[in-house]
Amino acid sequence: MRRIAYLPMVLLPGAVLGISAAELPPSAQAKIDFARDIKPLFDRSCVQCHGPEKPKSGFRLDNREAALRGGDNGKDILPGDSANSPLVLVVAGAHPDIERMPPKGKGDPMTAEEISLLRAWIDQGAEWTQAGPVGPPTVASATPELRWITVSGDEHKFREHFGMKEGFHAGLRNFFIEDKPDADSKITLEGRLYPDDEDFRIALRYDRFNVGFIDFGFDQYQKYYDDSGGYYPFARQMYSLNRELGLRIGRAWMDFGLTLPNAPKLTVGYEYQFRQGTKSTLEWGPITVTPVPVAPPPPNVFARNIYPAFKDVDEGVHIVKFDASHEIEGLYFEDNFRAEFYDLKTQRQNDISMTAGQTAPSQFELLNETHNEFLAVNALHMEKEIRDWWLVSGGYLYSTADADASFKQTTLHQSGLPISGDFWRTRSITLSEHSFLLNANTRLGPWEHLTFSAGVQSEWVTQEGVGRVEFDTGLPPVFATTNAATLDANFHKETLQEQAALRYTGLPFTTLFAEGRLEQGWAGNSEEQIGGHDPFVHDTDIDSDLQDWRIGFYTSPLSRVSFGGHFRYRDKHTDYDDNIDNTLSYPAFITKRDVETREVEGYVTWRPLNWLKTKLSYQLLDTDFHSGTDPIAGTTPGGSLQAGTFNADVYGLNLILTPFSRWSLSGTFNYYDSRSGSAHNHVPSVQPYRGDIYSALVSTTYMLSTNTDLTASYTFSRADYEQNNFAAGLPVGISYDWHVVQAGIARRFRHATANLQYAFYQYDEPATHGFNDYTAHAIFATITIRWP
Repeated sequence: MRRIAYLPMVLLPGAVLGISAAELPPSAQAKIDFARDIKPLFDRSCVQCHGPEKPKSGFRLDNREAALRGGDNGKDILPGDSANSPLVLVVAGAHPDIERMPPKGKGDPMTAEEISLLRAWIDQGAEWTQAGPVGPPTVASATPELRWITVSGDEHKFREHFGMKEGFHAGLRNFFIEDKPDADSKITLEGRLYPDDEDFRIALRYDRFNVGFIDFGFDQYQKYYDDSGGYYPFARQMYSLNRELGLRIGRAWMDFGLTLPNAPKLTVGYEYQFRQGTKSTLEWGPITVTPVPVAPPPPNVFARNIYPAFKDVDEGVHIVKFDASHEIEGLYFEDNFRAEFYDLKTQRQNDISMTAGQTAPSQFELLNETHNEFLAVNALHMEKEIRDWWLVSGGYLYSTADADASFKQTTLHQSGLPISGDFWRTRSITLSEHSFLLNANTRLGPWEHLTFSAGVQSEWVTQEGVGRVEFDTGLPPVFATTNAATLDANFHKETLQEQAALRYTGLPFTTLFAEGRLEQGWAGNSEEQIGGHDPFVHDTDIDSDLQDWRIGFYTSPLSRVSFGGHFRYRDKHTDYDDNIDNTLSYPAFITKRDVETREVEGYVTWRPLNWLKTKLSYQLLDTDFHSGTDPIAGTTPGGSLQAGTFNADVYGLNLILTPFSRWSLSGTFNYYDSRSGSAHNHVPSVQPYRGDIYSALVSTTYMLSTNTDLTASYTFSRADYEQNNFAAGLPVGISYDWHVVQAGIARRFRHATANLQYAFYQYDEPATHGFNDYTAHAIFATITIRWP
């Protein structure tokens, strides 16, 4: 994002940019009233950049004390001496080193008559009188909410979709208090509170202008998960864990900042992030099925992975942060440092033996994992506007990480006792990573309606990992079969990326643009296992090239019509050179990969009537995947093949209607049709995907009176997207219909707004034979109270 450099408003030697000081408009002779004559000028032309929030050059024009104090480099208003007041010189364009203020796009410049009024106000002593009563130093608001929800069907799926539990709940949607002890201080307290859902936030901040701030708080919410598994028609049943799954996710923080004038802005802080609870996973376990007779008949006994699995999570991250930013003679720089101490403990439970009709697995695997990591990251960004038409920027990002992990896998009986099976464990796994990224960018123009921007970025990454693993099979007491192995893995990557963009606005009502990105990558990956069942050495060099181009336009030849579009081409080619590969169980045989994508997008916006605006859009995506392999006897002859395709058509329609002053309606409609397939080598379980996704969002508002609004909305989503591999595998895909209807009434009072809303939710999922279906009704009642 471009930053506009504002120099301090002080007199400096240099060339005159506008009129001379002697040519200033004369001071007005009338008696000046600040509230009537001057404050409207400040509000219109100055306060946007020189208000209470991050004023440019530390100069504020929202109160007399701050205005007379001046900015970072001295006083800008000299009562009784308007001819030498830098503020007058700048707004008149007579300052020798600063362009006329306000900058283009930041406010309307003052006319000669208005400058005369400003001069007279300063010459008469710069008196500051308020227009009307002064606002209160303290403002506050609170929105208590009552919520009642009833769910018929899968309550867990409803919670996962909307993050709310059924039943009656009361809480505070938000509360806010702001107090200003004086013109330079502000205290803010804000948050929310839902005790039943363990959902709350409280944040307190104190700001002192030109001194600093203190900011601390705590934020927590609950994320719910559905506890059901997959559905397979032969099983005649869908399985559930019959337990509530959810994670408490939150953070606590404390930041201290210094914002002293003429000094870097500094922030130091600490933050703790956490996730605790149980979530579902897609590592569904097998269920042995004896199918009912069908044609063609499947195997008499087979297993399908449809039993749900879960993972207990205890994750915490301690973060120490330091930020600094400063601007020196138009050069802006910002440095950000983070040190993170990461601790993760998980326990996963997966079914490995169950027969259809049973209520719980007879055997399961228990996997305990730990992960500890230290990560340090430092980022530096600098930019400078050398000329009005030339902006340069650059920076770097450096990170280093050291981690260790361990895991233990045990096979257990339903009773919890170990039984014959697989037992994996590690003593330690260590990993270190170092990364350095460097970039530089420039923007030139506009020159004769042409703007050019370009950048280059390079990244270096190295990783080193080593671990020792032991594998037992059979009964746990028989450890003589232990197979110990040491694994060593190293990875190195270098990438170089170049990008450029052109923008031309010289044609009437039209903008043309073109942009491109190139990337070259080099990587080396080596892996070695010493000991164990299948020792191996694997060393691969990887080279990749990326091209990404886009050209397009948008135009508005008529006041009621505009249209545009673009074409994009992307191609990434990767070569794999296996220097060493003695892997027996799974050799590396892929030699190359190419992904080629073409994208076409267009839109037209039409406003046939003043109260009707429409937009039609279309997007075409076409991707081809090609691979090259070495020959493997009895499996593949090798060579190049088309490994897969993906095609999609996306249609969109937007409508905005305001046929009456009190009524407005807007709608968005989308249709997504896609197809994907891969080379299947006559394997029936590998089948193409094809499907449709429909979505619609319609909302309307009707002003019943000046204080009462009626609102309604309808959301619809439908998907029919699946893979037809029923005979040989687990059918994969999604098929659902989703409806949400909301209607409400809002009434505004002098110091409050009351809102009553009803919501209807319906979800149908034929892919799960209706197991995940639900219908829900909800009533929300809120009242927002404002003080004073």
